[in-house]
Amino acid sequence: MKKIQSFKLVDGNFTPLQARQVLNTLISSKINYHSMEKFSNEERFGKDASHSLKRIAALKKVQDKLKKFFELNDKKGVSIKIDGIIEITIVE
Repeated sequence: MKKIQSFKLVDGNFTPLQARQVLNTLISSKINYHSMEKFSNEERFGKDASHSLKRIAALKKVQDKLKKFFELNDKKGVSIKIDGIIEITIVE
């Protein structure tokens, strides 16, 4: 098996509203994952949760940037193309 695998998760043209929904769903899912990880690490294991806190903050910044982007483009009648490729690397 290859050490690097790529998977296309999102591929297509969307209205600004659809694109906003797709991207917000992905980001919200990641924020939820890190929130649960933070809770689990702190409450169950007494571990440091700084990584999750940093990722949540970074993802919220991305969310804010996307909000501004879509506010600028919502009324222009444009189409939004999204190519979302996930690359997974086996690290030994």
